[in-house]
Amino acid sequence: MRWQGIEPAPLQPGISVRFSRDGETWTAWMLPNIDPDVCDRGEPDIYFALVFFDSAYTEVEYAVSEPWLAAGVRLSLEFIDPGESSQPPRALDLARSPALASGLLTRPSVVSRTEWGCPDGQSSASWPPQYTVVSHLIVHHTATGNAASDWPAQVRSIWAVHTYTRGWGDIGYNYLIDPLGVIYEGRSGGDDVIGAHFSCQNANTMGVALLGDFGSAFPTLEAQDSLERLLAWTASQRGIDPLGTSDHPGTQLALANISGHRDGNDSPTTCTTTSCPGGQLYSLLPEIRTAVAVAIPEPGASELAAVAVGVLGVLCQRRRRRSAVARAPLNACAWRPVLRDTRTRSYRAHSRRPPARRR
Repeated sequence: MRWQGIEPAPLQPGISVRFSRDGETWTAWMLPNIDPDVCDRGEPDIYFALVFFDSAYTEVEYAVSEPWLAAGVRLSLEFIDPGESSQPPRALDLARSPALASGLLTRPSVVSRTEWGCPDGQSSASWPPQYTVVSHLIVHHTATGNAASDWPAQVRSIWAVHTYTRGWGDIGYNYLIDPLGVIYEGRSGGDDVIGAHFSCQNANTMGVALLGDFGSAFPTLEAQDSLERLLAWTASQRGIDPLGTSDHPGTQLALANISGHRDGNDSPTTCTTTSCPGGQLYSLLPEIRTAVAVAIPEPGASELAAVAVGVLGVLCQRRRRRSAVARAPLNACAWRPVLRDTRTRSYRAHSRRPPARRR
């Protein structure tokens, strides 16, 4: 959904939606999140995060609050059919995945674009790859629901929004991670490719988005573990200090080498203001940085030192799991992706706009 012509932009969504199979019995109203990842600061257009619903629902109804009703304001709804995935999502296999405590880092298992059903496959003709020297690892959330039966379909939907709705030509994140801990390849081009995720200042960054809304809910331990593995492998390959801070030229800020999207808010050069990756995930960043640092073996360390690092890593993980009992439960959500066919189709009630500036 997109509001056009709102200026100044309201801070609250101001719109609710519900669904029905027969026009008589309706679901409860739900309030979509504003998606700051695709909203330009100062632009009089507001984009909402994706809302997923079952294909059995045939009608949608929306209600708008008074402040949003103004002359010249237009609401556009876009329906995306990501199709049904041919294979169920793969849960994180801890037996085969490289343990953070092993002291021996290998690249985590990643579901390729072809495997998750990207319509463009491994390529991106509309946005040819450009490359950068990665110095900062940026953590995001997608601000979508925290429960689904088909996570690859959600990835395809995000690809459609970034590629067509925003006109970027490809998905903006370099990687995405679902609550099962499955890592998905994002932006086409491989390692060090420039994405569209850090408020128009994407050079020198890699963006990783956790599927879900983590404003009030914590990510699953599986998702957090995969995030830490991916960040640890990337940091070790590029000589990035997970606990360090360094200048980021694009934002003109000294940023933590592992930062959240919101850390770019104070920059005079960024184009969005955001709460991403959500308050709860953002609060975990110190813990994530420490876990990543523990996972990276020191260059030239002896075998005994590597074992010591491994033991510390195990203790860190166990301590985190014990403390996780006090975490708030995931926000349950009844919506599932639309399941129809294996193609991705978009239905628009508004005209196409020129390609937008890539975040």
